[in-house]
Amino acid sequence: VEGRDGTCRAGNCDVPAWMCQLDHRINYAEGGPTHPDNLVCLCQRHHNMKTEGRAFYILDPVTGDVVWLLADGSWVTTQATGPLAPSMRRWARTVAEDVMAHRAKMHEDAKALKVELDNGEIVDVFDMTDPADRDNTRGGDIPF
Repeated sequence: VEGRDGTCRAGNCDVPAWMCQLDHRINYAEGGPTHPDNLVCLCQRHHNMKTEGRAFYILDPVTGDVVWLLADGSWVTTQATGPLAPSMRRWARTVAEDVMAHRAKMHEDAKALKVELDNGEIVDVFDMTDPADRDNTRGGDIPF
């Protein structure tokens, strides 16, 4: 939660997350789970505001945005700024995504090399729909 939030999630508050308290959006006593989808970092001042009912917030578990509803009827939206925030997680990808990206890059590099070796003309070496290419029954030299 601290890695996602980065700071206190109240608007215009820059208290670092590690100095904040973890607040249950849905109170634990009311059945709210102790789970990142139900927790946000709040400094003591903003935690007291929420507990006293002077402010209420809604946490979007997908984007990590928090919408604060204030007693005067106004509202403020904050975004998570920590390194684990959904908007900052461009660096994180699954192993499968990494493998697919590597294969795509290798394929593009091989195509570029082939074009360079063929003096700029793309020549299909194998047509896997042709049974002769699959079985290598043509004989002769290897076509590359």
